[in-house]
Amino acid sequence: MRATISSVNTNEASDPEQVQVLVVGADADARSYLEALLENEGYTCLCLERGQQVVEVVRRERPEAVVLGGRPADMDAVELVTSLRSAPETGRLVVMLVADSGQQQLVRRALEAGADDYLLRPFQAEEIALRLKMRFRQRDTSWRLEEQEALLDLTRLLASSLEIDQLLHLVAVRTARVLRVDRCSMVLVDPGGNQATVLAASESAALQGIRVDLSNYPEIEEVIRTRRPFVVDRVEDNPKLRGILPTLVNKGVGSLALFPMLDGQRVSGVLFLRSERFRHSLGERDIFFANAVAAAVALSLRNLDAVEKQKRISAELQQTKDFLENLINSSVDAIVAADLKGRIILFNKGAERIFGWNAEEVLGRMHVTQLYPEGGAHEVMALLRREGGGGQFRLNPIRKEVLNKSGEVIPIQLTAWGVMENGRLAATAGIFTDLRERLHIERQLSQAQEKLVRTEKQAMIAELAGATAHELNQPLTSVMGYTELAKRKLAQPEEVSRILDIILSETERMADIVRKIGRITKYETKSYVGGQRIVDIDRSSEPE
Repeated sequence: MRATISSVNTNEASDPEQVQVLVVGADADARSYLEALLENEGYTCLCLERGQQVVEVVRRERPEAVVLGGRPADMDAVELVTSLRSAPETGRLVVMLVADSGQQQLVRRALEAGADDYLLRPFQAEEIALRLKMRFRQRDTSWRLEEQEALLDLTRLLASSLEIDQLLHLVAVRTARVLRVDRCSMVLVDPGGNQATVLAASESAALQGIRVDLSNYPEIEEVIRTRRPFVVDRVEDNPKLRGILPTLVNKGVGSLALFPMLDGQRVSGVLFLRSERFRHSLGERDIFFANAVAAAVALSLRNLDAVEKQKRISAELQQTKDFLENLINSSVDAIVAADLKGRIILFNKGAERIFGWNAEEVLGRMHVTQLYPEGGAHEVMALLRREGGGGQFRLNPIRKEVLNKSGEVIPIQLTAWGVMENGRLAATAGIFTDLRERLHIERQLSQAQEKLVRTEKQAMIAELAGATAHELNQPLTSVMGYTELAKRKLAQPEEVSRILDIILSETERMADIVRKIGRITKYETKSYVGGQRIVDIDRSSEPE
């Protein structure tokens, strides 16, 4: 695993120059001898006389191993081993017992209490260093039962039905506890790679959703660039972090480790571990664990995204289905569809109103031929095939008759079409428009038009009569007046002749009016006495 780490402080626990060892025992000579042997091999040593001090020193100094050179001044060696194994802070320590050759019973009890190894005096000087190196390697490459169970639990947790925010927070808390780091967080990287969102943080669920600018996080940018883990035991020693070192110090971050969450070749997010100082250098097993968690979270997010996408598609399809059903059922017209065997598969509310059947009585139970008089359905199908030539199966609006539930013949207008699937006819459908109301209105309109024509004719006759009376009244009055005058003037031949000329002129005028009435081709009126209107004979007649 170390070969896959980018820009890592490559501290191996088995490298003596990087390992601190705590030597414990009441015998000062034995402590000094062991200290000299270990420092000669490159280890850094701390010596304690009392066992009660060990846990406190381990928390402060974070040594990698405890070597019991004999009984501590204040407790039994086995008692100290037991306390070391029971405290979370000291659970990963390599514990070695150095005993005399006659203390096999003490060795057995120490191993049962959790000691990793032992040496019996006398031993070769280099033997203790080799034993420690072997135990460090074994510790870094083997899994403790609790770590195996933790990884399994995290995998189960990610597959649970918890809300994603709550789930990721629990994963972050558990990961921080297993790897013994102060903080664990997960960030989701935007596709552009410039911004990220905090998905979860072990220290507080309230940090979820915070946006961060990645230009302030060169460590995250490094993981995005390399797609590899980025592990730093001492931030002050890493050149990539010099620009943000004051910020890290202010935040109490002395060690950090980041692991990519990969979506194919793209880093979709980062598992981020931080501590004031790692209690131990992350070994191969720790890195494998963190990588496994990052991969599991990435997979969970990808699956969640797929599930959410599927939910959106399902919701959109359901919304479209509901809309279409509402649209079909809101139609005043009947919409009916049948499969190729003639079974009715769609019967909307409009169809229920026109035909009188409920959809439950019809769907999958009635044959479409039952909606028509005898032979009507076959005729429609023949027209559909013929009129919709070229495999289109479309029938423009035609008038037909259908039968309702009580057997009443209902005139309708039918538009029909074929429903195609993969270029093949799968069903037929039609829109039935009830014409009863329309025909009733048409009859009423026809009757009204006839009445209007009669009324208009009567009005025109009255207006024409009025115009004729008006036009003929003046010359007729003149003729009558002048005739009476002529009778009185019979003794005056010249005056009678003048009067007869006038009578002849007025008679010709009346004849002209009669001729114009015969040539009437338009209907033009003009005002008359009392607001009435009469036919304008001159404007209504064609000229000779």
